[in-house]
Amino acid sequence: MSNHQDPDGTLSDSPPADATKLWRQLRASPRQASVWLELARDYRRHALPWQAGHAARQALRCDPAIRPQLDALDLGPWQDPAAGDAQLGRPTLPQASALVEQFSARTQACPGDWLTWLYLARLHELPPLATREPTAPAAASTAHAEALARATALEAITGETVHWLGVWRLNAGDAEGAVTALARLVDVRPLRHGSMMYLGEALLRIGNVAAAEKAFSRASLSANPDFLLNLSARVYAHNYWQEAIAVLNKALALRPQHVPTWLALARIQSEVYALADCRASLDRLQALAPAHPEATLLAAGLHGRMGDARAHLAALQAAYASGDPLSRLASSVAMTALYHDDLPPADVAALHRRLCAPIEAAVVEKTDFPNPRSTTRRLRIGYVTGDLHRQHPVNLFMLPVLQRHDHRRFEIAIYHTGHMHDAYTRQARSSADRWLEAAALDDAALQQAILADEVDILVDLAGHRVAPPRTVCSAQRRDAWTLKDLPRDYDIPHRLPRIVVSALRPAGFRCQHQHIVRQVIEPNDKRSRSEGRSSFRRFPRKIAGLPEHGPWSCSRGPEKHVIIITR
Repeated sequence: MSNHQDPDGTLSDSPPADATKLWRQLRASPRQASVWLELARDYRRHALPWQAGHAARQALRCDPAIRPQLDALDLGPWQDPAAGDAQLGRPTLPQASALVEQFSARTQACPGDWLTWLYLARLHELPPLATREPTAPAAASTAHAEALARATALEAITGETVHWLGVWRLNAGDAEGAVTALARLVDVRPLRHGSMMYLGEALLRIGNVAAAEKAFSRASLSANPDFLLNLSARVYAHNYWQEAIAVLNKALALRPQHVPTWLALARIQSEVYALADCRASLDRLQALAPAHPEATLLAAGLHGRMGDARAHLAALQAAYASGDPLSRLASSVAMTALYHDDLPPADVAALHRRLCAPIEAAVVEKTDFPNPRSTTRRLRIGYVTGDLHRQHPVNLFMLPVLQRHDHRRFEIAIYHTGHMHDAYTRQARSSADRWLEAAALDDAALQQAILADEVDILVDLAGHRVAPPRTVCSAQRRDAWTLKDLPRDYDIPHRLPRIVVSALRPAGFRCQHQHIVRQVIEPNDKRSRSEGRSSFRRFPRKIAGLPEHGPWSCSRGPEKHVIIITR
């Protein structure tokens, strides 16, 4: 047996794998971890990191014990949910043409490579590729159809090709396209539970609630506890909390000692105020995983659920003091402090500034701002939010604002960071000139999207609330760069396109340019004025242009005025 050299310069005793042969083996039996591992090695040799990462993830799903061998391949961030082929779930991909060229060369050399044909099918339907030249749309459509046909013929699992196309379309905001793809899998047997879950989400986004519920019911027939845990989070995100609890109970019947499933159950029970059930779940967690940090925080949260903000805040502060200052606990502490009746407003404001200082320091501030300063074009306003759904307070006060924008004067962009879609979400989307599904984007990608859209005024609608369920720290870090990416120095009206506004309570970032708040939240004290505030002005609601009873953080309490703070 002859040796060959891997890309890292090491010698391997095994000959290079024939990828076509490996895919043939997987078509005979797709749950072969060793074959997926060999595919990952082959893709790495050919400098195809997206494909290598996909193969590695499949190998790990088939056999978790194979993890050391996968780590030895040094594949980069192959488990990062926003990296690799997850980028195919973006609405645009600037490097699409380069990828098409690279992947086309791969399929010529290895025509039996299902995964690369699949990637080509998706790349050929992305807008950047289809609109660069006048003749590109028809050519791209033909190329897409050819790649789709080749991938479908080569797939190792029936329906896998259109499943991934549906998922990527859904993540990119093309719900109708996702339904078109995933609906083809309804009659496939064995039933594809994951495909039904994504179909349910896509159907909800286009307003077909009855069909979505039927798709979710099909998905819940799975006997895979890991999948059921994922399904519960997704249906709960759409307010199907009773169904989510039922799914979790099924998962626990299959795997009664699984700590993450108990945590998910306790979390939902807490949020829907099933407090006795939550306490029982936390007792079970205490027996399974004593002093588990998240269970401890959930137990502390029960104080807040029962109205004891003081005890809740003390528990959160203790956990924050012993942990990472960039964690989501900073937001939890800041938010809980707003409900502590005995804390003076000045102390609350000071606490917010202390909590946000490490986050702000971890982000590099950008000072360039190339937008043209012209009075002849529309002013571009961007909103960052994940809360445009059902009876969420942000939706209640923002939807009327979005619907009343004068689009002759303003160009509206919404960066939707949430997962829930309903009739309110669709109304908000119809009120925007641009809409980006940003939940699947990492911070850098969302930042780049906002900069590419040349937004003049960016409105943060998150504050210190933590939307469920989100990647740990992502909301907090997203707030940080959202508030820092535009320069601080501006002079209304001459330098208007440099403003970042927090339309809710102040997040504690000194780089926010303006807040719309109640005075109890940010007091007009000497310390605040010394830390960069240039003006502190009270306006009657009508003059401020705000509705009589909103937003929430401006309306709760007896004040008849709102405060507009400029830094």
